[in-house]
Amino acid sequence: MQYSHSVGHAFRSSVDGYVGGSYNYNTRMNTSANNSSYGWVQAYGTLNLNFGFRDHSGRWDFQGFINNATDERRISQLSQGGGMSGNGAWYAYVTQPRSFGFIARANY
Repeated sequence: MQYSHSVGHAFRSSVDGYVGGSYNYNTRMNTSANNSSYGWVQAYGTLNLNFGFRDHSGRWDFQGFINNATDERRISQLSQGGGMSGNGAWYAYVTQPRSFGFIARANY
């Protein structure tokens, strides 16, 4: 979802400011191939935000973003190693930690 509104003029063009975000919810699920009771991952959600300014005609855009804004640290997948490499071990994959950055775009 994104909200945009005109905020004035710069560089001889109209400028729009915008804010937006998305929320991704993952339900409780079993991620093991054999439906093991050890393969259950609890439900979790992640919030991503973005904000910025852009030329109304689309010539330039300056955006900031924050992924996983609440810094939700959860296991996203569990899998059991097999054969010679696994020896019965379980492997866990975790969610991406909070990250942020900026993006500058120009169309010419």
